[in-house]
Amino acid sequence: MIGVIQTNRKHVANAAGKRLRRLPRNQYLPVVVAVRMSLSFPILLSAVSLYSVDWSLKANSKAKEQASSGSTTVAGRAPGVLTATRVWFSDGGIGSNMPLHFFDAPLPGHPTFAVNLKEPHPDHPIDEGGRIYLPDSNIGGRIRYWPEPQDAKPMSGLVGFLLAIINTMQNWRDEIQFPYPGYRDRIVQISQRKDEGGLNLNMPEQNIRALSEAGEMAAEALITRFHPSGAQAGEGWANHEEVRLTTFMGLLERMGVSLNARLHSGTWSSVTQRVVTGRRYTISDGKAATDYLARLQDMGDTMIANGSKLQGKALKPHADLRISPKI
Repeated sequence: MIGVIQTNRKHVANAAGKRLRRLPRNQYLPVVVAVRMSLSFPILLSAVSLYSVDWSLKANSKAKEQASSGSTTVAGRAPGVLTATRVWFSDGGIGSNMPLHFFDAPLPGHPTFAVNLKEPHPDHPIDEGGRIYLPDSNIGGRIRYWPEPQDAKPMSGLVGFLLAIINTMQNWRDEIQFPYPGYRDRIVQISQRKDEGGLNLNMPEQNIRALSEAGEMAAEALITRFHPSGAQAGEGWANHEEVRLTTFMGLLERMGVSLNARLHSGTWSSVTQRVVTGRRYTISDGKAATDYLARLQDMGDTMIANGSKLQGKALKPHADLRISPKI
């Protein structure tokens, strides 16, 4: 007999028939478990083994149907047994070390800050005030520094090039966000020496203390710039609101203008009726969708009549609005 648990009338086991238990939902997952899963790093800390049901497999689709129908025999196994596939959970930094966009909103009600640990800039040594950096205006932080590749020797050049490819695959989104308006003003940069942070897992106490002090300096910079009681009396947050508003209005205007001709063609009103006919929308839903499209069309007419002037008022580089998967 297979030792499995039942969840919503469906049993879950691994390929060997071993009993599996569902992880607690987000709000009930112990913080220590989430921290351990996130700590996983290749070679240094082992990844955490988890299981997930692969619904593309026919066996799982049949098991789901049999569990729903109350079937009592399934090829010698308990009815409705789902076979979960083993997967590895590792550090999210594999995909992005600065996923600031996950905690954002088009018009935010509060700031979300980030700390970036980086190599020192050659023009701003750590001992000469270059330990931390936070832009204090919309001009600062627009340009990124990149070091020249160390390729004097073929082998070192090849290794460096391969590492650069991996770094690009991992951090391309982060690098786009660093100089971006609405991002650069709330990312505080901390420069590290070669014997600090990163893979320096056995740092002496003085290095740990130095990094800790750098973190305090970064916090003080954010408080000074953004907090109402800071030295700048919340000027950073007021400026951030203005930047986000002008960015959002520029996006909205670009969308309204680009959609205008398509909405005037009547094509999407016809599509709305098809969706109602196919019963994905109710009649009430269809009326609401038609009204929304009409309002978008009117908004585009107004934007065009006004000369589409808001797009150019947003800080550069300009943003783009696309439909993307919700993660």
